[in-house]
Amino acid sequence: MCSSTLPCFMIQFITILSALGAFALALYTLKKPTCVLFVIPTLFISFEVFARAGGGSSGKCGFLCMILAPFFIFYSVYITYKINKKNKAVKEALVKIALREPQWSEDKLIVLATKIFRDLQNAWGEHDMGTIKNHLHPSLYTDWESQISAQKSRGERNVMQGLSVNNVRIINVKNFSDDEHDEFTVCFDAEANDQTLVGNKVQKEKKEGFREFWTFEWEKGKWTVREITQSSGWKRYIYAPIVDEVNRGLVARKKA
Repeated sequence: MCSSTLPCFMIQFITILSALGAFALALYTLKKPTCVLFVIPTLFISFEVFARAGGGSSGKCGFLCMILAPFFIFYSVYITYKINKKNKAVKEALVKIALREPQWSEDKLIVLATKIFRDLQNAWGEHDMGTIKNHLHPSLYTDWESQISAQKSRGERNVMQGLSVNNVRIINVKNFSDDEHDEFTVCFDAEANDQTLVGNKVQKEKKEGFREFWTFEWEKGKWTVREITQSSGWKRYIYAPIVDEVNRGLVARKKA
């Protein structure tokens, strides 16, 4: 529907121009996909910000999001393709590693990682420091402790209601001769109703999907979460080498 302030031909012109611009950006992304990670934040203004477990956040943007929707769709498909391609390479590596070390079974790692993911999301919302300390690497625990202390001082809690884990893919593995350096990274695609509570009253609320990369490290006889990276950090894991130096030295895949 056309408005009195914007004639139909003007709306059509803007729509076509935006679509062409989005297509041009998408083509450029194929050559230099990381450039968009710096361009997008300058184009959109975040009106609402929600913090997930560990400080991950999401925002709500305005009219430009609709204008550049074709680009977002293309870019999302591109990233998912890269993630799936790296996941396939990791699957092949894990089959070989698990023949020698059964604890590297892909199924076992996914079950373990998903349970810890759910437990920590719940513990974050409940300020359950015992569970958090049990699952986090000491370096990450200090950061979470500081963030939760800040929430408590404001009388706030960040709760993820109705958490649904839609996809779990292992996208990097590092198996060293020294087990204390072993690690693997999981890409979680999930959705939840992200709520900020003051007391028991909901102050902010948003139903959203999100993607995060969780890196687990073998520390003192168990897997702990050493690092959580938001979706914009995808390239770091996609192009990281797969390492298996236990029997065959370093196996690196520099391209995904």
